[in-house]
Amino acid sequence: MGSTGLRDAEMKHLLFACLAFCLGCDPDLGSGFVAGSLELPHCDGGKGKSYTCKDGQNDCEAFDLKADFFALELYEDLGILRMQHGVQTLERSDALVFSIAHPSQVTAGTAQKVGPGEGIRGNLMLLELCGDSSQNLSLQGEITFTRWGTGEGDRVEGAFSDLKVIDARDETQVLGNLHGDFRLKIQKTKPFQKFPHAPESQH
Repeated sequence: MGSTGLRDAEMKHLLFACLAFCLGCDPDLGSGFVAGSLELPHCDGGKGKSYTCKDGQNDCEAFDLKADFFALELYEDLGILRMQHGVQTLERSDALVFSIAHPSQVTAGTAQKVGPGEGIRGNLMLLELCGDSSQNLSLQGEITFTRWGTGEGDRVEGAFSDLKVIDARDETQVLGNLHGDFRLKIQKTKPFQKFPHAPESQH
């Protein structure tokens, strides 16, 4: 399997893992924002979208994910932190997703590298904004957790800046820069329970 096929397979695995576990997440938890600059060469219908500011503007917020749902899902050796617009299932949403290897080893107050081959990988999923696109957007940079825990009721808080959005099929192509922060409380829920706004399955 080529590198592109492998990345696509990893993306699908991440998508279905989040979908399966997060159907029970509470849509009222968490706060924060994700914003920055972003160039999307291929969006719906093959047309591009551009969200840019003047050159050198570090606090550019031309692109706003409008994140209003924040969650951390914990598995045995994996944590999935996501900042998402809306409470639909991930396969229909715009979301920033971090896959965190060995979440019990994360240290608060220390910048953690994000990128391929690092302990934290990131993806920008624009499945609502660019539903027809096959773009695979990965993230490179750093994230800092100012509060961290893995137990029920623990607070998780942090921030990131100058997080580069990369075309995962051509890692030399930087499509944008994102910054933001997040605050949430870990709440364990019953798996496989539908979101309030997601359609019930028919049997």
